[in-house]
Amino acid sequence: MSELDDYSEEEITNKKIKELLDNFYWEYVAPLERQLQELGHKPKRNKGETISFRPNRIHELYKGGYENNRWEIFFTHLMFELWNAGFLIRPENSDYRLGEKMNPNTMNFVRCFDGIIGLTKDSDQPTWQNNKKGDLELCVYMIDELIRLKIITDHKKDLMIKKVFGLKDPTRNRQKFASYLNTNYKPKRHKEIDSIISTCLNKELH
Repeated sequence: MSELDDYSEEEITNKKIKELLDNFYWEYVAPLERQLQELGHKPKRNKGETISFRPNRIHELYKGGYENNRWEIFFTHLMFELWNAGFLIRPENSDYRLGEKMNPNTMNFVRCFDGIIGLTKDSDQPTWQNNKKGDLELCVYMIDELIRLKIITDHKKDLMIKKVFGLKDPTRNRQKFASYLNTNYKPKRHKEIDSIISTCLNKELH
């Protein structure tokens, strides 16, 4: 049974049109918006596929396009919350404060979710803790939640989880917690991730 079986022919057509328009936007329009915002500065682009999750433009965070930096602030807060909670490994000698938006670690993390620049060869890859404190299942769950909340899209989500966070098999991690009946098919500590995302949204949207 296909995932499209539950949709009408009109809904399937609209879904395909939306996907084509989204692809066109991220390939051609978004880079121009970014360049205009940066007053003619041309961002470095990766050759080949951009290693970045795609923002979901219907979310309130993105209203106003790239001139509105609420989405950047959200992901900056998210990075610091994940650092402080011990999910992401905090780089050594990193004493950056939240307000210092232009520090390399903040820029690298935010670019992993901008759909345009992404990780470059010179970027430090964000590293998720692979232990009881970090738990790789929670990395996959966090991305799935950002998708469910329509903050990012599901475009090549597992490939991006592999390339951005270095997880070897996101699908296997997801299948594992999808069998947890006692936690409503979520990782055992999913509420910690839920709380972090909620806290970051509340700081930015309220």
